[in-house]
Amino acid sequence: MQKNNFVYVKMQINTGATGGFCEGLKRVPDKTSWIWIMDDDAIPDINCLKYLCEAESITKNERASFFASAVFGKTGDPMNFTSIDYSPSKSSKMPDWHRYISESLLKINCATFVSILVRYDAFKKCGLPCRDYFIWGDDTEYTTRLTKYYGPAFLVGKSRVCHKREVARLSIEEQTDEKRLANFFYMYRNNLINVIFYSGIKTGLKVSIKLFIYAMKLLFAGKFKCSKIIISGIFGGWLSYKKFKRYIKEQIKI
Repeated sequence: MQKNNFVYVKMQINTGATGGFCEGLKRVPDKTSWIWIMDDDAIPDINCLKYLCEAESITKNERASFFASAVFGKTGDPMNFTSIDYSPSKSSKMPDWHRYISESLLKINCATFVSILVRYDAFKKCGLPCRDYFIWGDDTEYTTRLTKYYGPAFLVGKSRVCHKREVARLSIEEQTDEKRLANFFYMYRNNLINVIFYSGIKTGLKVSIKLFIYAMKLLFAGKFKCSKIIISGIFGGWLSYKKFKRYIKEQIKI
């Protein structure tokens, strides 16, 4: 179904949020300059895209891979925090995350898919997100891939978007919806894979130990289902790591 500039694609099976993003990116026309990726529960301010586009002219010498909007909940509270990039610059050997702070721009390592503007060339070099992640962690992996293998990224403070999620922080302990509770397996598995791939096996082991201790605390607190999901996520991460590592490497165009 096509109406004006919108194309509606109905998936035959549930491939999760990641499958939807992959399907959309597959359909991006050639010679596109930028791709605006957004969650289905995100409501952008009227000038959200305008400020994302303006950020490119401010940082044009950086050849940024993407720009991310500032995300807020329905009550105005900040959500979907990003990680500031404290890595040293090539020129001064000092972190330059604050270089464009007067323009409300911060250099970041990664972001979520709530609202990001991705350079087409960065997409072509880094390929598609990990489709089999299904949900959660896919955006962190993909945006980290963009900054690691293409170029820097920036949070645009003036570009605001409302994320219509009920809670600001995902917590397995506070989740009461049984169907949504099962999705936490993907969160723990996918995030562990991300840690191993981008930070190394030693860091992955440390994270796994912390998660296991957390799972034991939940078990002794009588939250057996939560504990089981976390432990399954740990094992799933280590067992699936080589498969996803191979996929990510295949996506990157050297």
